[in-house]
Amino acid sequence: MAASYLSFTKSSLVQTIVHDLKYKGNRAVGYYLGVAFGKKLLESPFFKEVELIVPIPLHKKKKQQRGYNQSADIAKGIADAMGLPMDSMSLIRVVHTESQTKKQGMERFDNMENVFTCANPKTLEGKHILLVDDVLTTGATMASAAEILQKMADCKISVATIAIA
Repeated sequence: MAASYLSFTKSSLVQTIVHDLKYKGNRAVGYYLGVAFGKKLLESPFFKEVELIVPIPLHKKKKQQRGYNQSADIAKGIADAMGLPMDSMSLIRVVHTESQTKKQGMERFDNMENVFTCANPKTLEGKHILLVDDVLTTGATMASAAEILQKMADCKISVATIAIA
């Protein structure tokens, strides 16, 4: 199952909010949107069986540059609203990729090939995981992360993003 909370278009309020979160350090926006989205997800029968929230990780270099992972802030808000645990340690980004923002279609999928690993597959095994990110564009990042989690931990994956472009 997949869900997005908002629609992301150029020069929109949603773009401003996402950019404030992602590039200007406004972490409270991520948590706040996560809580609001988590409350909506609770209303849907499709997300009733989710057991664990997992944010898309940043590579350690990117996290060091930015100082935080905006997807983790969103995921924390969702987890708190849904009364579920969050695991930000099991899914790891092992390859520092170029930004996806300037890439198109298949370039995005190629850029995301083999960039994740699962550090703790046993802790995720058999669980229904909600994989969380900020914006879904082509789905390349989510597909890559979901593929490795399913392969290594044999778990069920649903996805949630604050916005869809």
